[in-house]
Amino acid sequence: MRTTIVLLTLMMAMTSAEAVVCKRKNGSLALRSDTCKKREQAVSAADLGVVGTAGMQGPPGAPGPGARWALVSGTGTILAQSGGISVVFTDSGAHVLDFGESLAGKVLQATTAYTDAESAGDGRVNVGLCGGGAGRVTCDPGMNDDHHVFAYTVNASGTLNEPHPFFLAVF
Repeated sequence: MRTTIVLLTLMMAMTSAEAVVCKRKNGSLALRSDTCKKREQAVSAADLGVVGTAGMQGPPGAPGPGARWALVSGTGTILAQSGGISVVFTDSGAHVLDFGESLAGKVLQATTAYTDAESAGDGRVNVGLCGGGAGRVTCDPGMNDDHHVFAYTVNASGTLNEPHPFFLAVF
């Protein structure tokens, strides 16, 4: 037993992933860095009696929240979404979406969309978390908190607001 403990301790201390325990003809054990010698036989941890039975596995946890997302038309209608998102303001390509909970510390990602009803054109979509201050945009009263996202789509040259559909994801 003492030999087994010493060998296991040495195996854990070795940095080589190729370490092997070898049994000599006389029954003594040797620790080798890669392979056993000619008259030795490799010994597994199970042969040494140091492998226990598998432990109990707990029940799976609840799935994480995942990303929240919405597909918004150029007119501000939500065409599809993950749930709980509403458009509370829309005007000529500018929109404010309410996610109903704090988005502080979350990533906002937006991209123009192409639908049968509306093409995205060559414009782009810009988004910012409401609430003002560093890293945020100041939105109208009643919408100026971290539950709201300001989004606007612009024309190809990026100079004018222009209504286009877009995807917005928060994760």
